[in-house]
Amino acid sequence: MPFWKHRTLKAVDDSGCQVEDVAGDNGIDSDDDLEDDEEDEAEDLDWVGNVVDLEDGCTFEEAMNEELDFIMDFLAGLRFQVQFRDHRMLAALKRKGRGFRNLGAACLGKEKRLKSQADGTLSTWDKSMIASMFYQARPSQSDAET
Repeated sequence: MPFWKHRTLKAVDDSGCQVEDVAGDNGIDSDDDLEDDEEDEAEDLDWVGNVVDLEDGCTFEEAMNEELDFIMDFLAGLRFQVQFRDHRMLAALKRKGRGFRNLGAACLGKEKRLKSQADGTLSTWDKSMIASMFYQARPSQSDAET
């Protein structure tokens, strides 16, 4: 009997390979699962030490660029939605995109605080820093020119 149960944990056989979930997970998250994920983000901080499992032997750059391409494609689709002025789409974006927006706000806030402080250091124990812990701030224009 495992001492820890969590829906994202996967069993590993003796060879180190992940074992398929016998519960019949179809790989598709329901709305309830997605809402649970957002609620769990505030409680589960064990992700800090985890490394992303790169599938199909791709490099970090390939995996990151794939994520960025998806975000840019979706952004273009959202820009197309503006002309329709559908408030339901805006409400869905705000509700379902809350986690991504919070991450973006934390990262951009970190960058702004770093640029506004003379020494460029932030408190290690600031709770708002957890989400943006691994975000590297872009250099200011004056730093980039020198």
